[in-house]
Amino acid sequence: MSKIVSDKTAIYLTDGSTLPVALAVVAITNVAPPVVQVADSSTITDLDPILVTGTGRADLDGKWWLADVIDATHVALTGASAGAAVGALGTIQALGIADELIKACESTVTLNGQDPDSVNLDDMCDATTKLGDPKPPTMSFTGFVNREEEGFRNLIRASLESPKATRVGMILYPDAEFVIGQIEIGAISVSAAKGQGLSYSGSGTFTSVPTYSWEQEIA
Repeated sequence: MSKIVSDKTAIYLTDGSTLPVALAVVAITNVAPPVVQVADSSTITDLDPILVTGTGRADLDGKWWLADVIDATHVALTGASAGAAVGALGTIQALGIADELIKACESTVTLNGQDPDSVNLDDMCDATTKLGDPKPPTMSFTGFVNREEEGFRNLIRASLESPKATRVGMILYPDAEFVIGQIEIGAISVSAAKGQGLSYSGSGTFTSVPTYSWEQEIA
């Protein structure tokens, strides 16, 4: 995946506490988008990111999908394709925007993809070939300091903690595309320029390959 740079991009980050309780799957339909049945969907809101785990469907498991709440027990996974119906197997875990996922601020974010490892094949027809699974990307970001904003304080806490807590981060682009997955926030520096407010810059590393919304759209 190539480098992506975007201005006025929002960074959302969980606060490092325990993630919401996973809900047991009662059933998943075979239509597109799949509809997940749980005992109670009242804790889920439209557009909440949902992590699907352990259903046995490789196209769903380990990925994040945006919720489309249908009723008190059914939620559709926006962007997911049709597939095999699933019985009572696996769980879903929803993160509420502004509740569990806290908005840091609008920033300039650079997302850097990493190619899979390569192996030297000088004695073969091709000199090198890609080997292994895709690697998780890194990101760098800049923005303006707002110490009154909980999202900014949460970002600073994430940069300072040791050992790093398990956090989920989401990059939300102005065109509504997103990247979401587990992330660690590195050191953040603050600087001042004449005639401007305090600005900050930092970096983050996804600890596993995240979900890219544009890949869902072409699946």
